[in-house]
Amino acid sequence: MIDSTQSPTRKPRRKNEADIIPEVNTYEFRCQCGCKITGVRPARPSITDCLQCQRQHYLLPECPYPEPKKIKAKKKRRRGPPARQILGAMQSKVTGLGTSFLNTLTLAAQRLKLSFFNTLSWTRRQFTPLRMLSASIAMVVLLTAWYGIHTRAVSLAQIQFNDSWTKAQQDLANDDLEAASQQLELSVKALNVLRPGDDLEQQVRQLGRETTTLTHLSSRDLFEIAEDAQAYADDRKIDLWSTRFRTIYHGSWMIFETRIRINVSSSSDTASRPPKQIEYAPDLWYRQSPLILQGDLPAFDHLDLSGEWLPVVIAARLINWERTSTQPAGWLISLDEKESFLWCHQETLNYLGDFSHPWETSPDRQQLFERQCQAAHVLPATSVLNGLKQEPAP
Repeated sequence: MIDSTQSPTRKPRRKNEADIIPEVNTYEFRCQCGCKITGVRPARPSITDCLQCQRQHYLLPECPYPEPKKIKAKKKRRRGPPARQILGAMQSKVTGLGTSFLNTLTLAAQRLKLSFFNTLSWTRRQFTPLRMLSASIAMVVLLTAWYGIHTRAVSLAQIQFNDSWTKAQQDLANDDLEAASQQLELSVKALNVLRPGDDLEQQVRQLGRETTTLTHLSSRDLFEIAEDAQAYADDRKIDLWSTRFRTIYHGSWMIFETRIRINVSSSSDTASRPPKQIEYAPDLWYRQSPLILQGDLPAFDHLDLSGEWLPVVIAARLINWERTSTQPAGWLISLDEKESFLWCHQETLNYLGDFSHPWETSPDRQQLFERQCQAAHVLPATSVLNGLKQEPAP
């Protein structure tokens, strides 16, 4: 057992001048003449005389409070070796192993560790209670403002949709296609805010696409454009045709009634043009030149396609019209895959009037539009359009 008691012969440590606490009730000062005046403070205020010049001095009374204890200075923590010395020691150890790769890796890890802890410490110091409280208040204010703005936008969108959809049905009943298209555009903008996700939304969006297409159809049909292109080819100015197409016909809306199937073309045919999943039937001809449609439209993804030809009615924009290198020489017509859709409402095509194909009601044609409505997730148009002529919406 270790004896921790001090030896009786041990002499007490001599106090330094800094450890000696002066008595509070004593006074010591010098007179203007240079004489040193000392003594014990009296219990009451008094006046003392200088022994040399007889000048009087006022003395404060003794302090009634106990003498304060001396506050010991805190011991400074021993500073460890600097980081440069530590890295130098580590470098010397790693060098002793004789592997420069391990040396570089260790130094990089050490620097990364120091940088990580410095960043972590700095980040922790930033999240003070006052800052966290201020951030919470700011977030509550912003969320409240966003909720108010969003609620107002939803209310205005609901009012706009009710008004525009009612007016659109009235315009369709009055055969005013252009006014109905404008009202349906307003309805679609309101639906972009509401996002109800019901059958009525799909119905309105589909009617909006169809009426917009009817009001922005190309002024020339497919065969008139083919005649214009053939004239450039006959005059040996085929290089100028691409410029004319981009200037006049690019982006024109057109409606096509064609047949499609999964591409079963041979390898010799794919050498002339890139293979496509969808193949269009070669039903369109101008003189001796075939008009070949091209484009994998996303609207075809929901159709049940097989090896047999399937009739479809589509609307799409023209994005390219070029000469084919195969024989007989024809024209390759590229359709815009993003700006295209299946036509679902047979009744809206009656607004064309003098369309090349009469859109009379027949079992086959009715089955075609029902199939396309099912693929586009749209209700049949008979539930909306057929009743407009008899009972206009209020």
